[in-house]
Amino acid sequence: SPYLTSGWEEGHALQIGLALNPILVESFVLGLSDYLLLAMIVAFLALRMRGQHRAAAAVLGLAAATRQFGWLLVPVYLASEWFALADHAWRDRLRLLTRRLWPLPLVALGVILPFFLANPRGFYEDVIAFGSGNIADAYPIGGPHTYGLSVLVLGAGLVDHQGSYFPFGPIQLLITVPLTVAAVWMQKRDNTIRRMLLSYFLVLSIFLFTGRFMHTNYVGYLFALLLLAYFVDESPHQHSAMICSGKTRSAERTL
Repeated sequence: SPYLTSGWEEGHALQIGLALNPILVESFVLGLSDYLLLAMIVAFLALRMRGQHRAAAAVLGLAAATRQFGWLLVPVYLASEWFALADHAWRDRLRLLTRRLWPLPLVALGVILPFFLANPRGFYEDVIAFGSGNIADAYPIGGPHTYGLSVLVLGAGLVDHQGSYFPFGPIQLLITVPLTVAAVWMQKRDNTIRRMLLSYFLVLSIFLFTGRFMHTNYVGYLFALLLLAYFVDESPHQHSAMICSGKTRSAERTL
């Protein structure tokens, strides 16, 4: 994470904020995968800031295949890469974008397809239906501890019990899709990494808030995204200069 910031002090502050996040530390002890996804997001950002586009796309594809949260970063990331090529003709932009991003779907499909092909119905029920309430033994609304819309649904008595169906999924789509479109538009006006992270934070926050459950560790992950957005450096050329400078000094010592 120090390579994401403008200096070592900011980098260490970011490290401390991420490593000592009390919510995520507790979820890590329980065996949840929030830190795993966060580590992939940090690696993705570091690679992208160094101009290693294909490696960054591969890491993001792995992150999305590992945890569904990662998919909501993909649209604004694609928009960011597209708008970064604004000086090129349309066909050249499409060709360059494909060359940069082809590892993303390839890696994601490489991880997902074996599980899907092994048991398509089981994959759907476990990955989608269980969390959305579309099967008889779906995850209970709210779970043991929750925030967001599910609290209001339960408090208002809109369902008979926690195992009942409620259209959280359609509500999420109705709100998240327009927000994603707005995030892409904002990325065009301000095509920075900070804007990309803030858009990801906003879309994911609303998506989680309107879901069937919103656990405490989700709040911890959202807070980590805000930390990344606050500390991330918007001058990637400085990182390249630091890397080149370090290589030059190493070469000088070798000579």
